[in-house]
Amino acid sequence: MPCQLVAERWLRHMQQALDSTSSIDPDSKVKMMNFFKHTAYFLVGGNEMTKQKQQSQCKHCANGSSTST
Repeated sequence: MPCQLVAERWLRHMQQALDSTSSIDPDSKVKMMNFFKHTAYFLVGGNEMTKQKQQSQCKHCANGSSTST
């Protein structure tokens, strides 16, 4: 499942959890959802960057040279 879809699904679960909790005031729910959105897409971005780094070698690895002297 693509990372963005995972983030969106998690956000739906977080929204449902907030909607089912009456003890949290509406302003706090908005702030929490904003935090959840930021976190979800931050994690997706980090995961995508990690995948890209694993798929592409650095110039030193590609030609067999080393940075240590």
